[in-house]
Amino acid sequence: MPTGEPDDVPNRVDADFGGLVRFWGYDAQREGNALTLTLTWGALDETNADYSFFVHLFDPQTEAIPVQVDTMPHGYTHPTSVWIPSEIVTDEVTLDMSDAPPGVYRLAVGWYDTANRLPAVDAAG
Repeated sequence: MPTGEPDDVPNRVDADFGGLVRFWGYDAQREGNALTLTLTWGALDETNADYSFFVHLFDPQTEAIPVQVDTMPHGYTHPTSVWIPSEIVTDEVTLDMSDAPPGVYRLAVGWYDTANRLPAVDAAG
């Protein structure tokens, strides 16, 4: 796995989750009803926990979530407990938007374990 800071992330976010995971950013491609996201993460510190992440497509006015994905990195094959500090991990997820009513949506991402969500902090604090 590559380490350091990625230089080829089209949509930078630079948010940290619980001091453990950095969300560098994403790329998005839409084809028909499929929205494919390439998410770029970074390990900030070692952890013994195996965290899952979610991607929610939500309506910002009603907060309804018509589409979501919950998974672990690399389809459960590269858990956070084996990440090393500065490691860069990319994941691709596809959201099937065929059941989402027409409208304007936002994307939300986050990390969690069985007990709670990791707090998120962006570059502005």
